[in-house]
Amino acid sequence: MVRVLSCHHFRGQKVSRCESAVGMALAEEAVLVALDNGHQVNVYCSDAILNLSQWFANKRNKMSFGRGSLGKPWEYEKRRSNPDEHKVEGRKESELKLSHYFEPVDFVQSIAYNQRGHYLVLLEKREGGTEGSSCRVRIYFQWDHIRKGKPMKARIAGLVSPTGGDFDNESLTMVEIPPEPLFAPIATASCQISGNLAVLAVDSRVNVYAFGLKEGSGRPRIQYADFDLAFSLQFIGFIPRDIAFGYNFLAALSPDQVSLVRFSSMDRIIETKGLEKGKPSPKKEADIGEAVFFNPKDDSVRVILPTIAKANRRKRQPNSFLTEEFQDEIRFNQTVILMAQGYRGKAIEVEDLLRLTAEGGNASKRLSTTVIYPLRTQKVIGGTLCLVSGEAETYIYYLPESRGSLVCRVCSCPFTAPLTHLFTDGAFFQAVTEVGLETYSSRGLYYALMDHEGFSPLNNDCPMKDESPTLLGIRPFVGVRFVAANDNFICLLSAPSPTNQSTTSSEVWTVYLLENPSVDLFYQDACRAAEVHKESSLYFHILAEIHLYLRGKVNMNPEIEPIIRTKYCDNARLLGLEYFRLWTKNPEDESLLDMGITFLNLGETDTRFFFRPDNQHLPRDPQLINGIAKFIRVSLPRSLGDDTLFPPSLTKAIVEFLSNNSPKDLVRVLIQCPWLRDLQGTRLLPTLRVLTAKEDYGWRESLSLILTLVSVQGKEVETREEIQLLIGRTDQVALQNHIHWPDILERKKNKLRLSDLAICFAMANTFIHTNVVGEALVHGDVGLEEVVSAFHQGVNLNADAEVKERVTGDMRILLENYFLLKIEVDGYSEEEVRALRLLVSSYLGIIQSELTKRNTTLIREDRKGRIFAQVPSFVDVLLQDTQFSSPRAKDNFYSLASLLVSPLGKKGIVGDLVFTLSKTLMNSNPPMSLCLCVLGENEEKGIGVLLDKKPELLLLYGKEIFGGSVGRWKSLVRKLKERISGNPKNQDILSAVIESVYLHLANSLSPSELEEVLEKEEGNERFLKASKRVDLANAFAEKVVQMSGVFLTRP
Repeated sequence: MVRVLSCHHFRGQKVSRCESAVGMALAEEAVLVALDNGHQVNVYCSDAILNLSQWFANKRNKMSFGRGSLGKPWEYEKRRSNPDEHKVEGRKESELKLSHYFEPVDFVQSIAYNQRGHYLVLLEKREGGTEGSSCRVRIYFQWDHIRKGKPMKARIAGLVSPTGGDFDNESLTMVEIPPEPLFAPIATASCQISGNLAVLAVDSRVNVYAFGLKEGSGRPRIQYADFDLAFSLQFIGFIPRDIAFGYNFLAALSPDQVSLVRFSSMDRIIETKGLEKGKPSPKKEADIGEAVFFNPKDDSVRVILPTIAKANRRKRQPNSFLTEEFQDEIRFNQTVILMAQGYRGKAIEVEDLLRLTAEGGNASKRLSTTVIYPLRTQKVIGGTLCLVSGEAETYIYYLPESRGSLVCRVCSCPFTAPLTHLFTDGAFFQAVTEVGLETYSSRGLYYALMDHEGFSPLNNDCPMKDESPTLLGIRPFVGVRFVAANDNFICLLSAPSPTNQSTTSSEVWTVYLLENPSVDLFYQDACRAAEVHKESSLYFHILAEIHLYLRGKVNMNPEIEPIIRTKYCDNARLLGLEYFRLWTKNPEDESLLDMGITFLNLGETDTRFFFRPDNQHLPRDPQLINGIAKFIRVSLPRSLGDDTLFPPSLTKAIVEFLSNNSPKDLVRVLIQCPWLRDLQGTRLLPTLRVLTAKEDYGWRESLSLILTLVSVQGKEVETREEIQLLIGRTDQVALQNHIHWPDILERKKNKLRLSDLAICFAMANTFIHTNVVGEALVHGDVGLEEVVSAFHQGVNLNADAEVKERVTGDMRILLENYFLLKIEVDGYSEEEVRALRLLVSSYLGIIQSELTKRNTTLIREDRKGRIFAQVPSFVDVLLQDTQFSSPRAKDNFYSLASLLVSPLGKKGIVGDLVFTLSKTLMNSNPPMSLCLCVLGENEEKGIGVLLDKKPELLLLYGKEIFGGSVGRWKSLVRKLKERISGNPKNQDILSAVIESVYLHLANSLSPSELEEVLEKEEGNERFLKASKRVDLANAFAEKVVQMSGVFLTRP
């Protein structure tokens, strides 16, 4: 079903009369009519145009052409904008007049105009010629000049070039496409943006000619337009009768089938010299197939395009006579490589994109028209529309520009009467039926914008994705034989009805030149239609049509964007509000609110819009409240919070609106808008306390109250206590996930410092702030030195001793977590080395300070042996008689010990610091000092310290530190022997130690490893033999145990 509106009114109409005709073309405002006598083309223009050739010259200087070549992406050049051409008033009505005429070479079969090359392409037939040789394709240049008796100049495209002396830019110039044997052209089509030309022949072959400028020979040097054969392809399986050509797409049409292909230029060059006629190319990398024909006369190559194999699935749409076969559904679909040696040696790749087959015998189920129209998106081609029509309806397809993207069918649209002609200008498509001219809104812009801009939620989108086109206007025209159109004008050529034609007088045909509406005119007409249907569902659809029209115009003509920006924004806001109203009818569809926010953002709307004096009715509208609340929640955090933009009266109105209508959105806004908490915090505290007092409150309510308390009251004792209670009743993981490091570390004068929120968290016995800053360190958002400096400053600037102690402990925890992730790292930066030494100094400082006082407060859980590495058990033996002054001292000591035995401590970065600072503990706690000396030094020095202070712990030390390392045990045994040989006072103890070491080695090492540790001496030989007997005894004992286990478990 098609919606019908009346909002498309032409800007003006000019009428003229002419004799009976065989064809018509439209060149900007000039109408060209090929008369029925076949040997005359009349040129009509407005009587306001005094010199047509000069008018075209001025007009084309302002037009936007572009840069590109065959099969390449196209880029438009910037053109000069003329604001007056988009206004409603300011144009004077005039009539069409006959400017001049020219005589083509032969009888005209068809005529068309190309805007890019400013040429006419005529299909002409020589009278009396045979079917295979009578038709020619001829291109005419300088047709807009009055000849004044000058003869027409003629040449052959690609073969003959004018010389400087022969060149005349005012004489009519004819360029003939060189004829080929058995190549009888029946249809032509040209690309309006590139000027390239396609010619269809009777044998289903299509030649594509590249348009360009060349430099002629002789003096003076001149540039002239010419055509080169780029490639030739042949369709097999059906016989096309017409073609459509636009950008890099070519469609061949028969009453039963449409085949659409895309061609693109390839970078590699295919070598074709030496090919014989009918022989395939030996070049494997090109893979140009078997049907390759080389013509040595003009070095051209022709490749036959194979037919499409059966599709994996043939889709037939409901209530449709078309069967569609898309590129991704075609089995064994292979691209074909084409190449013309004469066209810069470039290869052309041709892809089959779409095949449509009509299934039905009557005329209403036959294909009649195909239109290809490239959609401009800013400076490039954003996509291409393909309209395929039968007699009763049209089907719109979107052809993506990017390679790898697939063709998609946008929609279909039925007509009110049988179709005769179809054309489009991107914004609308026009259908000429048996009863008149029908104007429909275009579709396909959604996909072009999606490919070019990329839609993102709440920021960019497009309406009417799956909607059918809207019938915007219908005007009666009868007897229309020929139609021509461009982006600004439509020309209809009507033959007289038989009842109105006198038998004695010659036929008089009527030329209608209709001017498409300007942006202002269509916008005003559509807005009036929207006001009429404001209470119906059509209101939304009209707003959407206006949006598509304005957005399409901006993309096709970027120069007019400043002119229509206000209209575009006003329409986008109305469309966004209408989405909010639609949501109230379907509250389960949250996407309607998101679409409303999207179009408000496209309309450059901010929160202040809803609280302006002239819009005070909007926040009171029940249908808009939920949408406005969500829009505030999304858009307000993006604002800077400037006092000039958001004065206190405005922020008060925003807070009251959210408090009364959407408290959930209020707490979300407060979390993301610190400036709003600063301005309205005192007013918000009672409301937030009420929300957190409810049973179903969540982490958002708690977080918003915590942040507002800190904004209003700072880090006072009352604030800390209230925050501690809130944290105790809230999911701390959720709080941590939604707090960001700038909330913890404020930047003041390019330096970071601890925020009041961080102090409150520290006093609440939570690790939220340290975890957040730790994640920022891992991700590289902040530097380690900056963080350490901020915590140091937090300690120095707070006079409260308890705050100092908590902040110091948090910094220590932060560094522990940081270096826990850095244990296996090979190298450390200078700031990391400084931070590591600071951590060690912190441990030692606390240990030393705790020895002088009794403090039983446990700052954190006892993590003995669980921070960096497992603390060796010999440390417990050394400290078994030591009474720690407090759990805090014991905790820090074991943390330091775990650091020293970890890979981080073994790198020697902090060993000297530990050795120096541990000497201060020698008098107060010698065992503790001894442990730190042993762990802080390398193994060799550690063994020496134990030999001097606690030799009885050497075996336990070796078991835990050396493991099965033969070389380290060998070093220990050698040092013991050296010490024993010096007859020390504790020789008995050392002898017992070495014997225990021998015994342990005999039970833990293999004989070969034991021989490596022990030197070959008499005493060692006896020990080795004994150890072997011990090994045998141990092996026998294990065997006995195994056998007894089997016996006992036997049933």
